[in-house]
Amino acid sequence: MDLVQKKIKIYQSLSCPFCQKVKLAMELLSVPYFQYEIDIANFEHEQEWFKQINPEQTVPALILTDNTPAFESFPFIKKLDSENVNVFSKQNGENYETALKIVSTQLGKAFWTYLNAWGKAENKNDPSLDELYKNLHDVLVSLAKEYKFENSFFFGSKEHPSLFDVGFFSNIYQVYLLSKLILKKDVFSSTIAEEDAALKKFLTYINFTSKLEEFQRVTYKPAHLPEEGTNFYLKENEITIPDQFNYEDFLVATVCKKYNLKI
Repeated sequence: MDLVQKKIKIYQSLSCPFCQKVKLAMELLSVPYFQYEIDIANFEHEQEWFKQINPEQTVPALILTDNTPAFESFPFIKKLDSENVNVFSKQNGENYETALKIVSTQLGKAFWTYLNAWGKAENKNDPSLDELYKNLHDVLVSLAKEYKFENSFFFGSKEHPSLFDVGFFSNIYQVYLLSKLILKKDVFSSTIAEEDAALKKFLTYINFTSKLEEFQRVTYKPAHLPEEGTNFYLKENEITIPDQFNYEDFLVATVCKKYNLKI
């Protein structure tokens, strides 16, 4: 059965960038889906009932239209792509696996190591934090110089995101947003002119891509809130309709609660 004939069910968190990239792909390809919200800030994904759905106890977890599960985002997105005339595959960009490797081995490790240490530190001026911040900054500079981001989707396409964009953007946007909202730092600047120029192009790419209508629908302007499940933020703030939802407040509250950050 074709995946797009019925709604795919996604067990997810509204704050999870890996869930966002799967939903972004479905939005870009006009694939209908049904959301079940998992309260990761309260570690609902570690409960026994969810283990029966996904033994790895991670989100996203998808139930396809033929009732088979899918836990790996890249094979799932590639399958969707193949059923939609290979929209992403036509892009002359880096592939999703490259983006995923960058996110997990470089950017993600550097950012979350720093954020966790910063959030738990009694003294925010601790010299050890400076070293971690420098490492994060160096990773961003390296990415900015290597990939030369411009005011368009990756590799210059102004018509449609590439697989690289789908795999990479949700994570880099979260780094940008949490740096601004929690750390109160401009991580996309440098006192070295060459580095600063590269980072500013990177920031332009982020601002450009974040305005994508499909990305807005999985973050700031959801067409609807999850049909099933809930989380502490929605419950405590009695949020029942999309117009009441503030993505940035929700993201900060979720990250601080999950990682017990002091800000």
